[in-house]
Amino acid sequence: MIAPPRGGFAGPVKRSITIAGHQTSISLEPIFWQALEREAVRLGLPLSENQSH
Repeated sequence: MIAPPRGGFAGPVKRSITIAGHQTSISLEPIFWQALEREAVRLGLPLSENQSH
């Protein structure tokens, strides 16, 4: 059995991003946003902080 993440599960968070000059929004669970943020830092790439509600 897989243990739940610390703090439990959270619903998706919608954020605005730009891909190839096209602005769009996607919804991901916070744990996936955290993984993307870590990888962006590692690669020296920007990751938008804008959030849509």
